[in-house]
Amino acid sequence: MEELAGVVEGAGHETWLPFRDGIEDLYQGVLALGAAGGAAARVRDGAAAVVAQGVFALEVFQLVERCGCLLLNMDGRVPDEGAVFRAALAFTRGRPVVLYKRDLRAELHGHDNAMITGLSPGFRAVRTRDAIPGELEAMRCGEPPFHPPAGLSPAIERAVGAGRSIWRTVSEEGPFKAGGEGWDRFVEMLARECAALGSCG
Repeated sequence: MEELAGVVEGAGHETWLPFRDGIEDLYQGVLALGAAGGAAARVRDGAAAVVAQGVFALEVFQLVERCGCLLLNMDGRVPDEGAVFRAALAFTRGRPVVLYKRDLRAELHGHDNAMITGLSPGFRAVRTRDAIPGELEAMRCGEPPFHPPAGLSPAIERAVGAGRSIWRTVSEEGPFKAGGEGWDRFVEMLARECAALGSCG
C-alpha cells in the first residue's frame, strides 16, 4: 500500500495509511510485550484490548471526517477484510471508492464479488498504478457529486468522537511505542476516550 500511496501523493493528494500514520504498529508492539506470560502477559492483554479499541475509533474518525476518497487494493483472491470494512464505511458516507486490482485471481469464476465491485461506479477496478491518479480525479469531479448522507448512527458518532481525540493526541505527541516514553499515559487516554464515549466496548 505504501507504493500505491506514493503514486497518489505524487499526483498531489494527501494519503493516510493505518499502519503508517495510525497506531496499528503500537498494537503489534503491545502484543510483543510479556511474551513469556505471567503478570506481564496480563498487562499486555489488557493494553492490547484498549489499543485495539483505539485503532478502530481512529480509523472510523479518519474515514468519516477526513477521507475524501478511498483507494481499495483488491489484489489477492479476496480483498483484506479490514480493507473491505473501510471501503464499505467510506461508501456509506458518500465517499468515492476507487478499486485497484492487477491480480487476475478472483473468487467467482474469474469475477470479483459484486458486493465489492459495486462500491465503485461502473463496477470496475483500475488495473494499473499509473491509472490511479486519473481515476481519483474523475471520481472527485464526477457526476453526480458525492454528498455524504446526513447524520450518523450513535455508534459511529461515538467512535468518531473517540477517534478525533486519539488523532489529536497522536498528531501532537506521537508516535508512541509500546513500553516507551508516554506509553502509560497514552493507553490511559485511549481507555478513557473509549469508555467515556462508549464507542469501544
